[in-house]
Amino acid sequence: MKILITITIFIYFFLSVFTPSVSALDCTGADKDRVECKFGTISPPPALIPFTAPDPSGTAGISQFLTNLVRLIYVIAAIVFIFMILWGAFDWMTSEGDKEKIARARDKIINAVVGILLFAAAYAIIQILGQFTGFKFFTP
Repeated sequence: MKILITITIFIYFFLSVFTPSVSALDCTGADKDRVECKFGTISPPPALIPFTAPDPSGTAGISQFLTNLVRLIYVIAAIVFIFMILWGAFDWMTSEGDKEKIARARDKIINAVVGILLFAAAYAIIQILGQFTGFKFFTP
């Protein structure tokens, strides 16, 4: 029973959001063979109109989503980088001269620096891909 209710709600939502709207064409006269007369026109839901207004293909919305996602990943990477540097420095200070502890602390710091360099390289690759695909990354 729960599955039936869920399917019914899904179908109702799908039909209410994506129902094509019929244009004001004269579908009985010369315009009867137009695609709009046969199938109607499809308009985006009201919440998506700001993303499709400047560009009807929707690339502005996809570009904004990807930009926000990449920014979030870079913020998380910066926080992890700072944490790893501090953790490595703390381990180094508390190693008490033990060669093995110093080596592990140095490895943490080196891994953090290598990781942030990889993110810098990824940033450059993302910018190059943005030039080829037309997506504008890191734009306000």
